[in-house]
Amino acid sequence: MFAGAILAASLALTPAQSKRIDALVQQVMHAVHIPGLSLGIGRHGRLLFARGYGVRDLANGAPADPRTIYRVGSITKEFTATLVELEAERGALPFNAEIHGITIPQLLGQTSGLVSYTDPGETLDSAMNAPLRFTPGTQWEYSNSNYYLLGTALESVSHKTYPQLLQALILKPVHLPATTYLPTGKDVALGYAWNGTQLVPVEPGPNDAPSLAFAASALSSNVVDLLHWLFKLQDGAIVPSDSFEQMTNSWTLTDGTPTNYGFGFFIDDWYGWHIAHTTGLMDGYSGDAAISLEDGLDLVVLTNADKVSVVPLVKSLFAIVDPPKDRALVADLSHPAQNEDPAITSLVKTVVRQLARGTLDRSLLTPDFSATLSDSATSADAARLQGLGTLTLVEYLEASHVAGETSVKYRLTFDRGTAIVNLQLLADKIDALTIDLPR
Repeated sequence: MFAGAILAASLALTPAQSKRIDALVQQVMHAVHIPGLSLGIGRHGRLLFARGYGVRDLANGAPADPRTIYRVGSITKEFTATLVELEAERGALPFNAEIHGITIPQLLGQTSGLVSYTDPGETLDSAMNAPLRFTPGTQWEYSNSNYYLLGTALESVSHKTYPQLLQALILKPVHLPATTYLPTGKDVALGYAWNGTQLVPVEPGPNDAPSLAFAASALSSNVVDLLHWLFKLQDGAIVPSDSFEQMTNSWTLTDGTPTNYGFGFFIDDWYGWHIAHTTGLMDGYSGDAAISLEDGLDLVVLTNADKVSVVPLVKSLFAIVDPPKDRALVADLSHPAQNEDPAITSLVKTVVRQLARGTLDRSLLTPDFSATLSDSATSADAARLQGLGTLTLVEYLEASHVAGETSVKYRLTFDRGTAIVNLQLLADKIDALTIDLPR
């Protein structure tokens, strides 16, 4: 359905919406050094908008367009989770099956405790043979090893290779010609990174090889295919509705704490809308594929920029198409909400990174708060933050103003987990700070 509608795509949104989208995308591309970007927006199987910006190949100036193919990284996990649902449905890989004492849902939901083979200093062998980081089901921690193991389990029960199974159960019947295990075709985007002064080509790292990226992050695709995929996933053409609900609802830990992760999808709330989305970050590429679970809006952004979080952009684009239910939560990149202060957002990033290094600049604190904050407390926070890995995203959640004090709340996303930070500010100084981390 999407394939034949690209030429009419821009007619599906108002001229004002299209203009806002173009301006926002170009602003973000300039700000974070994205050479090429492809964007697609659909609803209930109808393409609303599809456009390319910038270039897919700097050497020859080849433009990016809606059919440009990118490596999509962890968006692969959506496909792997779907294959597991299909094999579970036919009884070949039941959810009560265990792999090394870990259940299939614990692998799908990132609560296994497995060390990720993509962590710095780890290899596939070292990660698979390392002790579990926690008892399965008691904590949430993002690990590519979970989906690598799921890929091997799928191959074992189906007697097919992962690419063969993917082709037979999803790519061919759903008709996703641009989605492949290896990037193919003439419209493939080359990956780039910003070195501080210019964009330079990125050589794929060892974990980007298909044999290692595998069922966790090996796929390539374009926005047209991914929009069609998201629609078919929702409308029951691939898995039954109860399977889709399993994939796109937050699972809970053994103590009842929600993980904000389903099967292959992060589960979020954007401006009052219930969202399932997957971010793909790998050497030379960044993207996000999002579903509004309430009204069928699908939004995909793919880029050839090295590990740039595009979630803030996707959220802002979403707000252009679906009016926010709560205007107080809106904070797009060009017009922050009245209760989000970009200076405070910058301060949060600075303080969290300082705490992770164990070198807090106390001039940022009020004298009273500084006096109560011991070096041992900051050292303990440093150790806990370092355990979460690299900070990849800081998201504004809410703020309030009472008697001269400002209280703000942010969600921190690291490559191995999430945390919530609460700050109180008095005269632009931090008067209280708490970071809720997974234990």
